[in-house]
Amino acid sequence: MYMNEYELFTVKLNKNKDWGMTNYHFHNDCEILFIVDGECECLVETELMTLRRGAVLPLYTTTLHKTVQSSGGEYARYVLRFLPEEVAPFSTDDTDLLNCFHGGRGFIQLGEEDTRELIKLFERCRLGNDGYGSDVRRRNAFLELLIKLGEASTIERSRQRVSTKSFERLRPILTYIAENPAEPLTLCLIAEKFHFNKQYLCRVFKKTTGVSVGDYIASVRIQRACRLLRQGCSVQRSGEESGFSNNSSFITSFGKFVGISPGRYKRLFSGAVLTA
Repeated sequence: MYMNEYELFTVKLNKNKDWGMTNYHFHNDCEILFIVDGECECLVETELMTLRRGAVLPLYTTTLHKTVQSSGGEYARYVLRFLPEEVAPFSTDDTDLLNCFHGGRGFIQLGEEDTRELIKLFERCRLGNDGYGSDVRRRNAFLELLIKLGEASTIERSRQRVSTKSFERLRPILTYIAENPAEPLTLCLIAEKFHFNKQYLCRVFKKTTGVSVGDYIASVRIQRACRLLRQGCSVQRSGEESGFSNNSSFITSFGKFVGISPGRYKRLFSGAVLTA
């Protein structure tokens, strides 16, 4: 997402039935997902979590995630997105407005009273009018929302894992790929290393995560490349250290996944802060 120069944040209220994403993805900005109705299972990096009403999931830049599925009935959630560098000037020595992103992986589970209060703040951010002062009121509601989530994040993050047998078997594989994207991660080598039949691994991986082994590897490698480009690495070095066999393959894959070339990505995001 590339917000225009006058837009501090965007917020949407999305409602669906039987919702699920086809691919792992990440954003180049911060995202806050707030569940207000129904429930979903969400893969965040190598964790599988169940999110229900009142769950707030802060996702910092370049965090891989994917909604696996939602339960029957309506699945409603607010999605708030913003660039961290645009919010940083509003922070003070005593109040870090990005505090809700400091807790690591996991989500904040609010009680019903706090959930209703947060819904009001999201609505104040989402809705507005063209009258005098409306832009300032929306901005103030946004900052107040970040303060409230920063306060709530002092509570230990919930990790309601979905402990299915198939996912627990896959967890070491997900972790290994995430930690070693530059290694020769062929299907045969992974199956051999983790003592899986190759055909069975393909089947259970797809059924459990919703993506193929190859697609997951590609997502992790592009994520790694984006982080290197943000650190100022050259396009060629970023591709090599992310596991791509040649520069041409890297540029093609990067463009398909991110939507722009790695060179343009570097120009846009080089020097951006990578961790909250």
